[in-house]
Amino acid sequence: MNKEKMNKISINYFKKRVRVYLEDTDAGGIVYHASYLKYAERARTDMLREMKLEHKKLNKNYDVQFVVLKMHIDFKKFANLEQLLTIKSFITGISAVRIYMKQIIYFKSELLVKIDIVLGSLNLHNKPKRIPKLISNRFKDRISSKEQLDGI
Repeated sequence: MNKEKMNKISINYFKKRVRVYLEDTDAGGIVYHASYLKYAERARTDMLREMKLEHKKLNKNYDVQFVVLKMHIDFKKFANLEQLLTIKSFITGISAVRIYMKQIIYFKSELLVKIDIVLGSLNLHNKPKRIPKLISNRFKDRISSKEQLDGI
């Protein structure tokens, strides 16, 4: 793999690590299904922050907010108390009012959860709103290629 391709691949997803705490689990130490949604939400929020698109800034400067319209979760295995998980967030596409994403959650190299997400763009009155061009371009710059997503 040439250096240019390797660099492109390495920047087209956002990676976040989270520790599983007691509050995230049931009495047996297995992570609640809803906890994976919290982990994914935190990873998406931190990805926006890394892109300099914090929620308050989006609201104040662009009158826009992103909400989950659709989500498909495929549980493969379950995480346990005190494990350090990795969440990778990929942007897979963008339209005038939607952002398409994939998030995967791992423990070490073991795939635990795959999540496909469609985010909608709304104004602060909860009406659909076109994604502003500046923001749209930032997302387009991060769209993962089909090759990157193969095998996930």
